[in-house]
Amino acid sequence: MINKIDEIDFTRKSELHIFNDIYEKILNDLQNAGNYGEFYTPRAVTQFMVQTLDPQLGQKILDPACGTGGFLTGCIEHIRAHYVHNAEHEAILQEQIHGIEMKPLPHLLATTNLMLHGIETPINLRHDDSLSKPIKDI
Repeated sequence: MINKIDEIDFTRKSELHIFNDIYEKILNDLQNAGNYGEFYTPRAVTQFMVQTLDPQLGQKILDPACGTGGFLTGCIEHIRAHYVHNAEHEAILQEQIHGIEMKPLPHLLATTNLMLHGIETPINLRHDDSLSKPIKDI
């Protein structure tokens, strides 16, 4: 698997898209790995949520228990497809995505997932417990 991933040219959008699919498949396979209240939300459910909410460019988006970032990446894809038309819009999108994940491994996977979906520096993805203190500065 490592050798195959090493062959991917991450500067080509088509190959990055293939890697995205591989990464999401790995995340999907991990859905049964958690036994402490962790759940993988199927992609069809997150897509339905995103379509129903229709997140707009500039609206702050927060997932306070983001896991591996599936809902956030769905929002990113939706906003890009419908509302991002130039570099200024992309800069707004980069700032509007926020997530919080308490567990270290899902937080790392979410960070990677956001980067694979074009969030250059996912600084708005916090490794924290969203239930232990008020959510502010979002």
